[in-house]
Amino acid sequence: MSTSSENSNHNSKHNLNKTSLYFYKVNTFWLIGALPDLLKWQESGYTKTIHKYIQKVLTVCIFIFVAMEVGSFFTQKNLSAKQASDMTILAFSHSILTSYSFVIEYYKEEVNILLYKLCIKMKNVYNDPEVERQMIKKTTMYSVAFLLNLMSALVSYGLEGVMQVLRGGTFVTVVTAWPDVTDKSIAAGIGRFFGYFMWWVCMTRVSAVFILIIITTGCLAYQFNNLQSYFYSLNDIFDEQSIRETGQENAEQKYEEALKVGIQLHSETLWCTRQCQLVCGFVYSAQIIINVFVFSLQMLQMMSTERTLAMAFTIVLTSASLLYSTGILMWNGGDVTVAAGLLPTAIYSSGWQNCRGKSSQRVRKLLVIAMDQAQRPVVLRSFGIMEISYQAYVSMVKASYSAFSLMY
Repeated sequence: MSTSSENSNHNSKHNLNKTSLYFYKVNTFWLIGALPDLLKWQESGYTKTIHKYIQKVLTVCIFIFVAMEVGSFFTQKNLSAKQASDMTILAFSHSILTSYSFVIEYYKEEVNILLYKLCIKMKNVYNDPEVERQMIKKTTMYSVAFLLNLMSALVSYGLEGVMQVLRGGTFVTVVTAWPDVTDKSIAAGIGRFFGYFMWWVCMTRVSAVFILIIITTGCLAYQFNNLQSYFYSLNDIFDEQSIRETGQENAEQKYEEALKVGIQLHSETLWCTRQCQLVCGFVYSAQIIINVFVFSLQMLQMMSTERTLAMAFTIVLTSASLLYSTGILMWNGGDVTVAAGLLPTAIYSSGWQNCRGKSSQRVRKLLVIAMDQAQRPVVLRSFGIMEISYQAYVSMVKASYSAFSLMY
């Protein structure tokens, strides 16, 4: 279906369900993170002009903040081993992380159509309430855990900065080009505090992108579960009461039509998978690069810096936040593959054996086509080749340790 026809559908009336209402609530966080409006088919209840202005202002501020981090390589000469390592880690990771929002901005129309299909179009055809409830529960759990993990890492850096002040040093959390880390003037203190505040602003936008990907891929995985439920439910067409009321011939015709609907739903779900790959592919690839690089440096930092409790606590929390943020992206990708892999069994168990004569012949042909399509592996990838899965996550962590072993 073309983009223009999909956009026209956005403006048509549709029945809201728990999934669409859930996305509507989460969209508030995406707007706070200054992402574009990704639910144009719903009334967002905000002033678009003001939001666009805030989005532009925050983008400029974040650009300046990241530029100041990169500039610290040329201006900061009095860094401790821990501060030098933090400067390298944060400047490298923030330069990549801030690009995520521009990817979403570039693909905002594709994301809008993707979410419309997942939340409205396919749910209006069939929606299993139990599958929907599980999806909302799991994606919420992942999202909240991610936010708490990220906040704990940022707070730990703030507490470490406070401890430095109590020991007679300066409040250094994120190293920027100005002020110098040894400068104890009031202006320098205000500058460092503002830098720490901008770090929170920057990570708010990054976390909004992560939540978008977590919830979208989670919804995609459960759409495959919803499809399984649909095909299993086709058996009810041939229960004894239905046969008595409508007759065998009508039941066969109804099953054949329902099977075609299921095949169409599967085709649209595969389209959604390709769109997820298009939108999320860069984030997957970049996040793996960040994870291997930063986790390796974090282990080096643990071995080479002063081993105080506060410092170890900060390093551990940062590493845990990084591993978890990358992990949930890859776990959700693995869930999509697992859920799609169970679909052929559901199609085969849909009740085709109850059809007779010519109806049986037509249905079996449809079934062969549907199962052939469903048996092809559904895999999200990074770098166009690396599968996003549970095994790939373990391999990535091992690769980080291997890189650390070579450097140390």
